[in-house]
Amino acid sequence: MTLSSKELSRRPLAYYKDGAPAAVLGLSMEFYFGSPGKRERRLALIDAIEQYCQQAQGQLVQYYIDGDKQFRQIKKDELPEASLLQSMVDDKPDFQFNTGSGINGVASCWSSIALAEKVMRANYLGYLLLTYPVVILEQIGMESFIRQFATLCNALNVEHAYAGYSAIFPSDVGSRNAACEVIGNVLMAYPGLDAYSLNTTSSNCENGIKSVNFLTAVSHRLLEKAGGTQAVLANLDSQVWQCEYNNGIIFQAGQQPELGSPDQLPPAYVALGKALKPVRADFNKTLFYDPKGEDNKAFTQRWLSRFDG
Repeated sequence: MTLSSKELSRRPLAYYKDGAPAAVLGLSMEFYFGSPGKRERRLALIDAIEQYCQQAQGQLVQYYIDGDKQFRQIKKDELPEASLLQSMVDDKPDFQFNTGSGINGVASCWSSIALAEKVMRANYLGYLLLTYPVVILEQIGMESFIRQFATLCNALNVEHAYAGYSAIFPSDVGSRNAACEVIGNVLMAYPGLDAYSLNTTSSNCENGIKSVNFLTAVSHRLLEKAGGTQAVLANLDSQVWQCEYNNGIIFQAGQQPELGSPDQLPPAYVALGKALKPVRADFNKTLFYDPKGEDNKAFTQRWLSRFDG
């Protein structure tokens, strides 16, 4: 039996082998951008992070920046120190930031993770993840959620980006990696649900997209793999809306995010997935583990191709 998003958000999505919660349902925005070493990219990251922390004020409990050995604690209603973020613009080789509303090992809906190494190559990707509780759509409205996504696509000049329902993992890297081992059954039960393995995606999707979500941004460079921007737009299904951003096109699959079920894939997601199939990265790594314990890479391929039609 499949459950609604509200029902799913009231309990953990998945559990570790010891019974502790490994993931919860939320909304995510996942951005991948080239030339992460550019100063303007890091300044755009700071703006995005500071705005997000304002949204999440009173929820965040810890954070770290590049070079920290452990998380710094955040007192209630405080924010991460702005001067520490600014120090990563010019003084540090890598821009790295991580914050969340859960302590280590605890999945919680508010979190942000960013990485921008000092590399100038256009197809070498940095990333920014922002996650939210499902109720954020009732609080700010769908239009504001979409506008925020589009604003950040422009600010970061993204190569590809995604927003919609997602499994939200703990902030710390060890627990996050462990959650990727146990989320497989949930991903297959709810095909509209996204999930993230940020380092694996950034290093293996330099020249193609991961998949599609409710909102999917794709650069003009990547759309050339499908015959170019105009060719994609000319054959786009009426269930999919689109608008430009400064480096490409943002596609919207339907009127709102959907979870779907194994027997009923969200039709607008399938329409978009078919249109962007040639743009998908040639992916041969493991994102998430096969729940049957057979072939993790093959399971990853099945999940990435679920909207191929």
